[in-house]
Amino acid sequence: MTGPLPTFARVILVAWNVTMSVVCFTMFTWIVHDRHMPGWPDVLDRVKHGPLVDIAGRNVLLAIVVDVSIVAAFGLIHAGTARRSFYVGVTEKIGIPPPALRTLFMTVTAAAWLGVMFLWQSTGVVVFDSRPALAALGIAPVLVDELGPLIPFAFVLLCLWAVVRHDPFRFIGIRQLLSDPECTDEMGRLRTAARPRLLTTGMYGVVRHPIYLYLLASVVVRPVLSLDLLVWFVSLVVLLIVALPHEERKLIAVFGDDYRTYQQRTPAFIPLWPTRQLNR
Repeated sequence: MTGPLPTFARVILVAWNVTMSVVCFTMFTWIVHDRHMPGWPDVLDRVKHGPLVDIAGRNVLLAIVVDVSIVAAFGLIHAGTARRSFYVGVTEKIGIPPPALRTLFMTVTAAAWLGVMFLWQSTGVVVFDSRPALAALGIAPVLVDELGPLIPFAFVLLCLWAVVRHDPFRFIGIRQLLSDPECTDEMGRLRTAARPRLLTTGMYGVVRHPIYLYLLASVVVRPVLSLDLLVWFVSLVVLLIVALPHEERKLIAVFGDDYRTYQQRTPAFIPLWPTRQLNR
């Protein structure tokens, strides 16, 4: 399919992209409220209802193993759908036009994320609880429970702001759907006449990938930390360490030596981390 998408198809796909973006946004609620889902349909509160398939029972070690495997599967799906061979394959075999490739990516990501939510095996273990210490300082536990989620939520807002700075309509694929087909490449990315600008100031002067820093901080910077969130945090760090070299090769292809110099002086997503170790 080489011509422009029909108007009706564009309208449907734009609405679908928005829906998939909302589904992906549930991740932030899941993190901020430690797997509770206030404000969302009750079926999404898997702390209340338990996993869709209870594999671990009350076995904490087995729950950790299953959860790490779930995160690994999520990472493999997410990485696989970001590869050129995947997009070229679905275009040739299924006939999905390039402007709708980002829609496919959003759909697969949303489905994988729902899989994480519904299959996650709760450990029921609390690793860190600052409420007794705060109570000794005169801060009531009920106040901590009410206001505590605002801390990770602040990092979520920083994540969203970083996305807004990089064109959210392109990020969720709406701009591709509304543009001419020749404006989108074979991987569903919007072509631009101007060379992208490498950001190296502000938080980009502290770490190269501040969105990852904000996401990790939203998981662990909180008054009460569960073992489930700690497993999620460690698994995410491992995924990033594995996936970042591939992502940065694409950035080097775009920015060349400027990005190599940036790598040498700025850590990837951990502030003050020695860049020599991270960039090997």
